[in-house]
Amino acid sequence: MTHWTRAALAVLPLVVGLPAQADVKYLFSTPAYTLVRNAATPCGGGTCTDLATTESVTGYFTTAAPLPAHLTTSDDVRPLITGWRFSNGPLSFGHDSPGARATIFRLATDQAGKPTHAEIWVQRWQDQRDGSPLHKIGDRVEVITARTSPYNPEFNYTLLNMVCGVWGNTGDGVTDACLGGYNESEPTASIAKYPAPGRLVMDAPLATINNASVNEGHTGTTDMVFTVSLDKTPAAGVSLDWATADGWQARAGEDYVAASGTLTWAAGDAMPKTITVKVKGDTAFESSETLKVLLSNLVGVGGGASTVGTGTILNDDAPAPFPTLSISSASGPEGNGGTTPMRFFVSLSSPPHPTSAWSGSPPTTAPPRHRTTSKPPAR
Repeated sequence: MTHWTRAALAVLPLVVGLPAQADVKYLFSTPAYTLVRNAATPCGGGTCTDLATTESVTGYFTTAAPLPAHLTTSDDVRPLITGWRFSNGPLSFGHDSPGARATIFRLATDQAGKPTHAEIWVQRWQDQRDGSPLHKIGDRVEVITARTSPYNPEFNYTLLNMVCGVWGNTGDGVTDACLGGYNESEPTASIAKYPAPGRLVMDAPLATINNASVNEGHTGTTDMVFTVSLDKTPAAGVSLDWATADGWQARAGEDYVAASGTLTWAAGDAMPKTITVKVKGDTAFESSETLKVLLSNLVGVGGGASTVGTGTILNDDAPAPFPTLSISSASGPEGNGGTTPMRFFVSLSSPPHPTSAWSGSPPTTAPPRHRTTSKPPAR
């Protein structure tokens, strides 16, 4: 058992123990069939069922909690599945249907736990029974595949009244299963194929957090308010956790007050919830800074357009004024020969600004500088 399976199963009893928590449903659908070949009667002891090009594969499966992040299509997720049902148009069957099995149930998810790929194969023995005696090669089977991969489109199909060519147990522990060996030219079977890819989405409210911005202020704190919205009304109670995190330049304790919490919605409640972050004011001239609010531990709800809110702290402090430059006047006797120095004083009204152009190290004070010129000799 993989590490994520053990972790997810450890959480399930806690989730299931919450009376307000409903299973999370994932919906699957495909485009309409592009190829249909129906069985020719008589059906060789089976049941003839026709398929139509206007139909498609649809279905769903449920889990007690949202899927873990970073699954791959090599991960068998059946330990997480609480139920499933798929249809090919004229008929449907599910996990509780006699003779039904899920021979392959593999899913991939992204970093937020959203499903990105599905490789699901379900089947039902046509006699719709379980137990002894076991089935065998030559028995009739109904098969539906629910696939989202663009690869191997030849497996995007549904089969009705198909003769089982390979019988046994799967590597994932499914017993008394038809493992393939299907003859697509079998005249007593109906077959339909759909184009890739199928589509798998979470049938639950999706939570999205917006971005926010406020002026920094000069003293005390200013409220930065984020809004978390659901895209539809939950049928049962849902919740999520949130926490602040440093962004660009902004640091907890210096620029804002770190915080965290939990948001909850009762069944039938779709009102947006707010998160308030305290921004600390100062008088230092600086660039605008950012912080983040992260959503996590989503229960009964999925991640929407954004699960990370960015808060911008806008600088509202003015830079120190640049000093003014002045030069004094000077006077002196002309003299009767040679040259006579004349001294002018150049002064700054205050110490230079850090961004001022200055030759050498800026002084800490603004003492006058002088410049000496020489008067030409008298004629």
